[in-house]
Amino acid sequence: MNDLGVTAKLDVTRVTAIPVHEDPGSGAARTHAEPGSRSEGPARMLRVPTPVRGIARTVCGSYLAAGSLDGSIRVWEEGADAPRRTLTGHSEPIDSLVYDDRSVLLASASRDHTIRLWEHLGGRCCAVLRCSPYPSTTIAFDAASDRLATGDKDGTIKIWSLRPPRVRLALKGSDGRVTGLAFSKDGSRLYSAAGDGRFRVWRLLDGACEADLNAHRGPVLSWTIGPDRRTIATGGADGRVRIWDLGELRCIQTLAVGNRPVVALALSDDPLRVAVIDAAGVAQAIALPRSGEPRIYAAHVSRVREETAVSVVFTKGAGGFAIGGPDRGIRIWDF
Repeated sequence: MNDLGVTAKLDVTRVTAIPVHEDPGSGAARTHAEPGSRSEGPARMLRVPTPVRGIARTVCGSYLAAGSLDGSIRVWEEGADAPRRTLTGHSEPIDSLVYDDRSVLLASASRDHTIRLWEHLGGRCCAVLRCSPYPSTTIAFDAASDRLATGDKDGTIKIWSLRPPRVRLALKGSDGRVTGLAFSKDGSRLYSAAGDGRFRVWRLLDGACEADLNAHRGPVLSWTIGPDRRTIATGGADGRVRIWDLGELRCIQTLAVGNRPVVALALSDDPLRVAVIDAAGVAQAIALPRSGEPRIYAAHVSRVREETAVSVVFTKGAGGFAIGGPDRGIRIWDF
């Protein structure tokens, strides 16, 4: 039971095992082909000079952005092979990248202790937010107002107003690096995940923690919110993915995707699909029907390395997914 009297309890009544095993011939990880699933090669590859650390797409799905190990950001228009523009200004690797819900701004968080806000259409850097003493590891826009949330390595969460840029509220209570942030649809609450394995709900009127849930056995490593902001998926070092209903604040499904940590996630609402990448670089897109077993799509990507990261987003209409990682490119699969 947490400090507010809310029992931290997992609903694990529906657990689906997604078998993943090693290919004895090559040592490479691959997924087990379930009935109704299919595995396809990449539809195309978008080349980038340095490893990709984060990718983001506009809400309408017409643009895709990638942040790299060298601190640069490239933006592609849907269907294009060459980037429309390259954004420069960061001096260290990108840790997080996100578009606002109106596709007006792109925010990038870097290890150079800054967050830069970029105008989506023109590519101009319109603001620089300076973070101290630690760089921000994750960022999220508020769809209801001009606010930005940032999560730091020491567990501190900051709420920024953007006009002008300044910190309005600091939230403390997470033990370990903040790994996920999302505002509620009306902007009244903030959802967070951290390295302590907890999923927390913060009331932004006064900064109080309304709920503190045990999300995973071990750190929460990845996190994503659905486009309609009703569902969140969390991925843990325990090799599980949990789907959370934000209206009821409960886990509605648990996917056991193997014994490897889940390092990247993406979520679509209609149809409900989750894209999962584990620490061996195995990518799976799992359709979660209202009845029946999940349908699995699988693709193998490069093995994850300590100096870089892997990220995934669904493409327009959830008809495929895009993966950025250490092999200096973005691989795009169509379902």
